Amino acid sequence: MDTLWEEVEELDENPDSKQQPDHHRQGSFSSNIRSGRQLDSIGKRGKELTMELAKLTKKLAEMPEIDYDKNKIKFVHMFTERALESNEHIQMIVNRLKVIEKIHEDSPDINATIDKISAQSKANMPQTLAKEEAAITGVKKQIGENLRELQKLMEK
Repeated sequence: MDTLWEEVEELDENPDSKQQPDHHRQGSFSSNIRSGRQLDSIGKRGKELTMELAKLTKKLAEMPEIDYDKNKIKFVHMFTERALESNEHIQMIVNRLKVIEKIHEDSPDINATIDKISAQSKANMPQTLAKEEAAITGVKKQIGENLRELQKLMEK
């Protein structure tokens, strides 16, 4: 027999083993085995499997601890922190997009808005020029007074 499974299948093919459950069968397990050679083969394969299991257990024990869940948690935490840090930037971007959207919605009326602003500017222009002219005249007078005081101080 090459493998343990072939040996077990051969035992299952025995008509006596299929008729009754294990605890009702007549005779012992060894009576179903045709030769001592099969028993030795099964024992040898069992020892090989036990040794292989021991090797795998040893390798598992020697492996460094790999903590996948911990690494996943760290990864998610890092991205959550980045998202929270960028929240302010996202809000600024959203606000800018809202302004752009409003400009886009108002764009069909932009000519009317420009004309309105232009008309208001023309209406306010004489008043604005008068205020600026008064401010410039006031600054000129102040500069003239400051120059006279400087001359007086320099003459003394």
